[in-house]
Amino acid sequence: MDALDKIEQAVIDAGGCLDDLVRTRIYITDMEHADEVGRAHGERLGRIKPCCTMVVVNCLFAGALVEIEADAVLVPGT
Repeated sequence: MDALDKIEQAVIDAGGCLDDLVRTRIYITDMEHADEVGRAHGERLGRIKPCCTMVVVNCLFAGALVEIEADAVLVPGT
């Protein structure tokens, strides 16, 4: 399960779907990964077009190369 799968599952568990995503923040440890990560994000979320920020950081927890945060807005009763 990749980061985007985990995000999708978390939103589903909260009662929503990927269409409810409004913002993502991507942290990468090497600029060399930017195109590949951006492409994966676009393939999965391109039709939704959440606001997106990508940042290069020195390191991530547990040696991860990529970390993605996501915000979703869920409207009760929809």
